Order: sequence, then C-alpha cells, then structure tokens
Amino acid sequence: MEENMNIPQDQLTQRIVSRLGERQQKLEQMAKWEKAQDHKPIKARVRPLYYFTAIAACIAILLIVAPWSSSQDIISEMGIETPELTTYRAANAEANKISSLIKDEKYEDALTLVSAALKKSEDELKLFQDFFESMGSEEDIYELQAEIQQNNELRWTRIYLLLKLDMKKEARKELKEYLRYPDYCQHLDEAKALKEKLR
Repeated sequence: MEENMNIPQDQLTQRIVSRLGERQQKLEQMAKWEKAQDHKPIKARVRPLYYFTAIAACIAILLIVAPWSSSQDIISEMGIETPELTTYRAANAEANKISSLIKDEKYEDALTLVSAALKKSEDELKLFQDFFESMGSEEDIYELQAEIQQNNELRWTRIYLLLKLDMKKEARKELKEYLRYPDYCQHLDEAKALKEKLR
C-alpha cells in the first residue's frame, strides 16, 4: 500500500481507470456465464455470482478508502518537513519522546504529549506576559520572545500531527492561532500556504 503513496497523480488515475475497466470486464463475463448456465440448477448458477460480487465490492472499497486519496497527503504534497523539537533551545526528554513517537508514526500518542506541552507553554506564556507588563526588563523581553517561539514550535508540531490524523477542522483553528505572531513563525510561508490549501 505504501508504494501507492509515491505514485504520480496521472499514473494513479490510469491505475484507477484500469481497475474500473477490469471490473466492467468481470461484470460482462459474469453476465455471459449466467446466460450459459441458465440450464443449471439455481444453486449452481448463483454461487459464482456471489463470489464475483464479493470481489467487485472489495475492489470498490479499496478504491474508496485508498490511502493515496486521504488528506494525509497534504503534508507530503506540500513538502512539509517533519517537525524536530529536539533541535529547539528548550529541547528536553519530553521533546525527545515526541520526536521519537512522530518518527515511529505513533501520531495519536505524539499529539497527546504535544497538546499537554502546548497547554503548559500557554500557561507559562501567560505568566510571562503578566510579569512583563509589571516589570519588563531587556532580559524579560528575551525570555518572553523565547517562550513565544517555543509555543509556536509546539503549535506547528500539533498542526502537523492533526493533519497526519486527518483532523482538518482542528488544524485550521491551530493555524489561525499560529499565525497570530508572524514574527515568531519559523514556518510562516508553509503555514500561509497550508491555510489556503485547507480553505
């Protein structure tokens, strides 16, 4: 199945057309057999029909739920790279665990950890902002900016995981929040293009 994900769109279309043509040929062959077997008892005539109907249904299901037609391809289609939290300034054991889960394609587990880390980051960001309003030194400004960058990197990772799990509505909501601080978005161009793609 994975090999189908790398097939160019025109080849994929040709394969689908080919499979539909094969299905039509099978249906025509079934009709010929039915006519030729009219003299056989009903049980003998009906049994092959069940087999071919089951095969046709399986082919139809495969075409409908084919992995190459899913929205997970948005990530590869747009060339969005896998987020790497371990390269960030605040890399820690949690960031290593998230990166490891993403690498192993355990997207649901990674999303759970990222969501918790993002909530924690948002709480810390709020504390920084409250503190900054009362006594903001140059060092405090740097810490606030660093926290916003970390928050945005976690949010970008969450967007990536939501799309991997085909959760477009939630991804759109996170993109809107991500783009609130464009000066701190390391993936600004990708985010804007993704926002247009998800409209």
